[in-house]
Amino acid sequence: MLDWILEKRYRFAAVLLAYFGLHVIVRVCISGSLDFDESEQAFLSQWFSLGYNSQPPLYTWMQTAMFHVFGYGVMPLALLKNVLLALTYLCVFGTVHKATGNAAMALVASLAMMTIPQISWESHRDLSHTVAVTFAVSLLVYCVVSLRHQPHWKWYVAIGLTCGFGLLSKYNFAIVIVAVAAAAISVPSYRRWLLDRRLILSVVVAAVLVAPHTYWAIDHLQLASSKTISTLTTEQTDSWSSNVSHGAYALVTSTLACCLLTLAIFLVAFRDSLKSILLQWKSNRDATDPTTLLIERFFLIVGLALMMLVLSGNALEFKNRWIQPFACLFPAYLMLRVGRYAYLDRVAMNRVCISAVTLMAVVLVAIVARPMFSQKRNRFIWLNIPYPQFAQTIQDEVGSTPAIIITPHMHSAGNLKLQFPHSLVISMDQRHLVDSESLLKILARGNQQVVVASDACSPNANDQLSEFAIEIVGQPTDRLVWQSRRYRYLYGDESATTTLGFAQMEHSIDPIAAIYDPLSASDRIGALPPQSATR
Repeated sequence: MLDWILEKRYRFAAVLLAYFGLHVIVRVCISGSLDFDESEQAFLSQWFSLGYNSQPPLYTWMQTAMFHVFGYGVMPLALLKNVLLALTYLCVFGTVHKATGNAAMALVASLAMMTIPQISWESHRDLSHTVAVTFAVSLLVYCVVSLRHQPHWKWYVAIGLTCGFGLLSKYNFAIVIVAVAAAAISVPSYRRWLLDRRLILSVVVAAVLVAPHTYWAIDHLQLASSKTISTLTTEQTDSWSSNVSHGAYALVTSTLACCLLTLAIFLVAFRDSLKSILLQWKSNRDATDPTTLLIERFFLIVGLALMMLVLSGNALEFKNRWIQPFACLFPAYLMLRVGRYAYLDRVAMNRVCISAVTLMAVVLVAIVARPMFSQKRNRFIWLNIPYPQFAQTIQDEVGSTPAIIITPHMHSAGNLKLQFPHSLVISMDQRHLVDSESLLKILARGNQQVVVASDACSPNANDQLSEFAIEIVGQPTDRLVWQSRRYRYLYGDESATTTLGFAQMEHSIDPIAAIYDPLSASDRIGALPPQSATR
């Protein structure tokens, strides 16, 4: 398989195009509803802002541009993500190829990223910002390696652009910048170019790109940092030793979750030449390739930074996706460490290649099976909720497209925005994004339908939603037209149903209250509905 791909220069690109193109097609066909990160992007795309929440805004800006080009739909969401993933694979290929001049080693290093579960599976399941920052890491290392081989000013500009891209994708990219810079300074053949005065170009370009959002983040510091801090410090106790042990365990397990399968596949694949490889490492330590040292020291510095967070006692939680941007270079590092035995042991390289391609097929099948077999797994997911049918019900009952839709949470808001692209969709849990001036302009037009749509997770939640609707629209809620419908979950049988509801006012801008039904989507999500729900 390896030789077949390398036989023609275009075949590797064709393999990536086919694989990620299939992911786009599958995602469009499998469900018209959105998962969590997807719905967040659809909802946030209603505004252009220097910041939205605890994540930087670049991914939302890119997604908004995709919606403007292709219109609202599942396809632009899937397309952006898969383009970024494909570019990540190409960057890793380019890095290893520039370092070794060997296309076979570069191909295996790139395809081996399929052995990292967080990249091969979770990125397709439901990630956004993490996908962008993973691409930024691979691109930054590619630019630094390219600078060593071609010390031209354009690579300094490219490094600045990449740093800006990364910082506007996820805040933890700052660790990547520090780690790459420190690692490069420690390697003589990289140091001379990193300390060149042209590096000022990189700093200026990156500073110009991130300055507007930095100003917003400082002005909204609590909003920008609250989620990250709360996630890191969850289950924090008064005992420093307990916090450290908890954080160290989380860091180690997340790292192993990202890297263990990759390491196991390489060990099995190169089992015949493993002894020779180990002897080579021991006898040629001083002759190690500079790029190998660069990536190795990058890992060491990142690990040290994360351990310092753990030792502070303030970091108790490390999610697998937080390790993904650092782990994306792990297959490239292993390939570089294997060294000349990579191209001498062609059988081993084919084993890695075949494993990666097999995992491609497995992931595609799993992506399809996940929503289709939710009922058999006794666990429905967001993709099973029939939001397109629910939106059609609202359209039919209201008689026109609502001007304003009020929802309890961002997930419902994003799904309904996808179905009603010309409506202003407001989420109660993101009230800081409500633009009062735009809202008043809509209401001032007269005869504008306002709808509150809810999956009615609890009576208390619906009461809060009603109060929120009153606050937003500024009218009493005593004239309501209640509607509720029971829908069968997508890919579920007749026993698998959920109730979604909405309410409207006959005369334009009077506010609407939500519906409570004990058989709501929030109650049902994650568990198979009881058989009694069919009646």
